[in-house]
This record gives sequence, C-alpha cells and structure tokens, in this order.
Amino acid sequence: MRVLIVTNTYAPALNGQAVFSTNLAEGMVSQGHVVRVIVPAIDRPAFEVRSGVEVEAIKALDLRFIHKDLALAWELPRKAVQTLQEFQPHIVHFQDPAPISQALLWAARKLGVATVGTHHPGPAIWAPYLPGENWLVQRLIVPIVWKYFTNYLNQLGAVVTPSRASARMLQAHSVRQSITPISCGIPNGLLNANKVGIQSAGIYRPHNENEPLFLYVGRFDPEKKVDVLIKAFAQIQDTSAKLLLAGSGACQKSLRELVTKYHLQKRVSFLGKVERSEIAALLAASDIFIMPGDSESLSIATLEAISMGKPVIAADAMALPELVQPGWNGLLFKAGDATDLAGKIDQMMQQKQTWPAMSARSFEIAQSHTMARTLASYVHIYQRLQNVRAVPKTGAPAYPLPGWILNPGWMMSLVQWAALVTILVISLVTRNHPVVAAPQDSIELFNPHVLTEIKEILVFIKQIDIPGK
Repeated sequence: MRVLIVTNTYAPALNGQAVFSTNLAEGMVSQGHVVRVIVPAIDRPAFEVRSGVEVEAIKALDLRFIHKDLALAWELPRKAVQTLQEFQPHIVHFQDPAPISQALLWAARKLGVATVGTHHPGPAIWAPYLPGENWLVQRLIVPIVWKYFTNYLNQLGAVVTPSRASARMLQAHSVRQSITPISCGIPNGLLNANKVGIQSAGIYRPHNENEPLFLYVGRFDPEKKVDVLIKAFAQIQDTSAKLLLAGSGACQKSLRELVTKYHLQKRVSFLGKVERSEIAALLAASDIFIMPGDSESLSIATLEAISMGKPVIAADAMALPELVQPGWNGLLFKAGDATDLAGKIDQMMQQKQTWPAMSARSFEIAQSHTMARTLASYVHIYQRLQNVRAVPKTGAPAYPLPGWILNPGWMMSLVQWAALVTILVISLVTRNHPVVAAPQDSIELFNPHVLTEIKEILVFIKQIDIPGK
C-alpha cells in the first residue's frame, strides 16, 4: 500500500503530533508499505529518505518567531494535483488542517483518492499559539478556529482520534463523520526498555530511596499547566521529594521565575530538552510521573511513563482518566488545582508500599496501547476506505478553501481572511517577549528571509478567486 502522510511537524521534532507521525510512518514502512511524508521545509532538505520513509519538504512560511513549532507550508491547487499524480497514493492521511493539508485534501477529493485524518489537539485547540484567557480570543477567534477544524474534518473520508474523550469532544462540535478512537501507540522498543533504562538511570541520579523523584516530560506551554505542578510542590508536606522538569517551551522563563519565587531551587531541577533516546533512562530514574495538563487528547508522555511501569499522578480531565485509574496505577487530581495536586503528591508519598503494585498495573495497561495494535487498526481503516473508493469531485472550485470561507459575499470573505491574519498578529503580540534595545544594537523583528516568505504567501492568497456573488 502507498500511503501519503501530510503533517505540519515531523521528526526530529518532539511534540506529540511529530512523535506519532514518525512512529506511524516508520511502522508502516517496517510492514512493507511505501510511505511518503509531506512536511514544511524548515531546516530540511527538499527530499530525503529517513528510516525508510520518503520525506518531501514543501516550501513554507517560517513562523517560529511566534512558536518554535509553527510553520505554514502551502501549494497551489495544480501543484497539489501533480503531487498526488506523481506519488499515486492509495490513501492520504492528514494530521492537521494546515494550508498544505487543505490543498492536498482538495486535490485528493478532485482525483477520488481516499482520505483519513487524525485529530490531535484537545479542547484548547488554539493552544499554544494564542492566549486562552483573552476575552477576544475566546469570543471571536476560538469559534472561527473550531469552525475551520470542523469543516476540514467533515470533508475527510474518516476521522480518527487518539482517545474516546477526543471523539466525544469532536461530536460535541458537530463533526458529522464517523470517528474512530485509536491510541497513538507505544513503540515496542520502549515497552521492552525497562531493564535498559534501569541500568542507565545513574546518568540522571544515584539511587536514593530517601528522596523520591517525581518527573514531568513535555512542552512548557500554557495548556500543559506546569505552573500548577510547581505551585503544588511548594505546598507539599514531605519536602524530601524532588521534581525533574524535562522539556522546553514558551513558558520556560516564567516557570524558572516561579521556582525562584517559591525557593524551590534545591528541590526542582530543569533538565532542558531530552532526546528521544534518553527517555527510557529518564523514566527509569524517576519514581512517579506527573501530568498536570488538562487538555490532553491522549498524552504520549504519559503513555511512555506507564509503558515503563511508572505510577502516575494526572489531571482528572480529557483523556488522562483513560490511562490512570485512581488507586490502581496512580491518582487523579482536580484539574488546575495546585492544592489538590499537592495533597495527591503527599498521599502518594505516604503509600510507598503500593508503588510496586501500581507499577505492574501501569505496565499492564500499556499492553493495550502497543504500536502493533495501532498499526493494525490504521491498516484496517486504510483498506476499508480504499475498497470504498472516493468519488472524484466534479464542479469543484479552482482553490482549496474550507466551506465556511466560500460564501455569497466578497465582503464576508474579506472579513474572514482578515480574521485569519488577525489570529497570527494576536499570537505574535501575546506570545513573544518585547524586544529590548541595547546601546548601538539594531533591532530586527523580521529577517529578510521571513519577509520574502510573507510576500510569497500574499501572492498565493491573491491567486485565490474569492466569489463575488
């Protein structure tokens, strides 16, 4: 089978979507399928073969000055059709509704190629690019973003989510397509890494049973609620506990300031970005894993923790209760409540005798999330959609815009395009630290390369024939 995966992020990026897309692509190749990945050309060659996967990089607008993972790749409709005709995929698997996905979705429907999409974000669908607490964002921008996602998902042949909670969320937002929950999966190598991880755990700390080690791995972005975790650590009764924070993100500076504010420097350590190859050792070095985020559509980091047999304390929100059963393999706390989380940490500290049993149960739960099961489930969907071949779309407009933009009035179309630009402007203003001028230093907000890319995307938008009637 020939599979085309379209994603806005891919290895070596370490966010959840990139990790899943990479595991899926490499897993499909290992089973004898031909896989090509379309991804923005940011710090990538135009074409490479990576672990057997063909990776084609499409010219993109580099928006990493807004967020480290943000880039927008795009293609004109005719080029999107040429891409599909050249690769001849049996299925096109979309990971997000980025401009490149919209173009290839339009082309796939035009040519009658089967499509499926995995929806990764949780309820904070705008995160981490916009401030969720902002009134303007909540009342104006968020509805537009949800409408955009909903329209995109309803054009697909099938929709997949990482969890049952995510499926319920999409149904509540009027996604009409059938939705199938399929776990992101845990690579078999990680499931079998317990002994290897334990042997190399010393690279993080010597074994000290008198200082239980709690661990968080993930992005330092607002929706991850790492600030709640730090505030909880400032309230716990047993101060022998230590906390490791592994990752990076927009909130890293404010989180370090929070640690200083609560005088936790000797109990909380920042490890920075941890490579994938070190995850097993880091998990083995810890005693308890904590996931404070309340918008997790599944949480690959939590999956990896239970695969290493770790008891988990997690927020009682979204998909996390599907991985953590209170009193069985961990504890759940009231989402966003630092005091309740502190109480759960103290409770876990007082029940050290239960940790071995919780560890075994976590590993048991992980067995239902193997990558082998995930691959088998996706292959089943691919084959089903391929057998019910999509009907080529006739009379389609010559541009791949979501239906909510196609309207009888050019003024409304203009307003909607302006709203999309406003989203980027708000994100730029609210997500970046102000530029501080030093004596005799020049200030450069946009480098010439970024300005050139912005001009090119404006040319692309001008080619869109907005309906005037």
